[in-house]
Amino acid sequence: MPADPHQVVADLAARLLDQLAGLDRPLRHCHGVGGLGCLIQVWPGGGRLPVADAPPAATTRAAASDRRAKCRSDILDTIRAVGHALTRKKLISELKKAGTPHGGGTVAKALAELTRAGELVNRKDKHGYRLPEWPKPSPTPSLFD
Repeated sequence: MPADPHQVVADLAARLLDQLAGLDRPLRHCHGVGGLGCLIQVWPGGGRLPVADAPPAATTRAAASDRRAKCRSDILDTIRAVGHALTRKKLISELKKAGTPHGGGTVAKALAELTRAGELVNRKDKHGYRLPEWPKPSPTPSLFD
């Protein structure tokens, strides 16, 4: 093993770039030997650093929108199945019990969308989110209930 692996890499990189002078397109190569791997990525100096096959932002947004649509559906199904209003914390717990993959941030955004659309109601009365057709819980129990 050489005394300074960083210097070995720096020397080899300089030699590689000398040999590839004039390259007009990005080049990427992976290689592995004896339990070590190496990624070599070379691109024209005036260009930007190439990014490894990242999906376009529009595709990422569409996927997030699809996940949130599934989350909204799961939220409505869960609230209907439970049969009463749920706070966000209790709803997340129920979703986890049901094995849904939604994180807290996705649930929060989906709840905001469902509330804005009128599909859920949250009266900020500490009872939580409920379907709009369900009767409004009374703030104090009646002696006649």
